[in-house]
Amino acid sequence: MLIVAYGNSLRALGKHLENLSDDEILKVNISTGIPLVYELDEELRVISKGYLGDQEMINKAIVLVKNQGKGNNKNMKIKLNHIALNISDVDEVTDFYQDILGFHLEYQFELPVKLSNSIFGINKSVPAYFCKNEQVAFELFVLSVKTNKDVAHICLEIINREELIKQCINKGYKVENIQRDNKPNLLFIWDKSGNCFEIKKDESHD
Repeated sequence: MLIVAYGNSLRALGKHLENLSDDEILKVNISTGIPLVYELDEELRVISKGYLGDQEMINKAIVLVKNQGKGNNKNMKIKLNHIALNISDVDEVTDFYQDILGFHLEYQFELPVKLSNSIFGINKSVPAYFCKNEQVAFELFVLSVKTNKDVAHICLEIINREELIKQCINKGYKVENIQRDNKPNLLFIWDKSGNCFEIKKDESHD
């Protein structure tokens, strides 16, 4: 018999099959998307129980379920600053982001070749348009020629950038910390899937 359900429903079934108390079932973590097999005798008593699949992946999945709702760094207060996207045609700034989504153009700028190459590996300057509404801001970079490089990233604000840099380096994540004359340094980090995050300092706590 195959039963497919959400975590709490499966926990209720497991509680019944294993005759667990209310306190005992709270300590049971059932992994998402990994088959959990019960072998029962003729009187529906549990003979054996185990997951099907690679044991290392199973162990990681169990830890993820156990840590749901928890954050390892409670002191890392994060705010969304903006989302940066690639667009292929500058007309989309008006046609889509302004006319359809209702954003307004706040300012535009050109990302210099040096920064474009250093951060994103693109050896040319890139025009950009900063659009926002009351809730969300988009930084739209115009790349008219198709390339396997892009400038898409999410920009976050945190209080302690130095602490974040230490944590990233200690865990082997890529960090690009670019010093600039008379301006705050630019900080970019990448997760191991290649997703890019720009990190600004949260000035509201100064």
